[in-house]
Amino acid sequence: MRKKDIYGNYVKRMKSKYTSDMKILSGEMHGFSAIIRFTEGNQEKFYEHKGKPYCLAADGYTWLMILPLDEYWCLTAMYDTDYKPVEWYFDISKQNYIDENGIPCIDDLYLDLVLMPDGSIVTLDEDELREGLDNEMITKNDFAFAYQVFEEIKNSKWVDLTFVESFCNTILLEYSE
Repeated sequence: MRKKDIYGNYVKRMKSKYTSDMKILSGEMHGFSAIIRFTEGNQEKFYEHKGKPYCLAADGYTWLMILPLDEYWCLTAMYDTDYKPVEWYFDISKQNYIDENGIPCIDDLYLDLVLMPDGSIVTLDEDELREGLDNEMITKNDFAFAYQVFEEIKNSKWVDLTFVESFCNTILLEYSE
């Protein structure tokens, strides 16, 4: 497993970023959110989906991190320079917690679910999950749990484009005030 914090400090390709104040989520979800804005000098990161390249991170892009304390995932909503959604990326975790420095973190179980703006779902890093098991970085129970959480997300409101976009937009508006 690897520890990831809500500020995106684990993302090595970011040379310059701005992270606004973290906010506490209340209401139907208890946890935290944070905004990461890529400023200048960052290397563009491209991926391919359905045979077409798309940019995931570049100067002017914004990532909204949502870390619920009572779930086993962390959502990163990624937006381009016009705040058009690029993807919604779910890191599956063994636990979400506040670390010894008071920073919200997850213990990442490698397996990821990505919801694309066209509604398709992409599975990422199954090889890393298998490698974690083979190298005894995670247990068989952790391995099975990662797939269980993946399926729960896949069969939930979180893969409904209308719901996830509205939820994230509501949080984004709080950062623009």
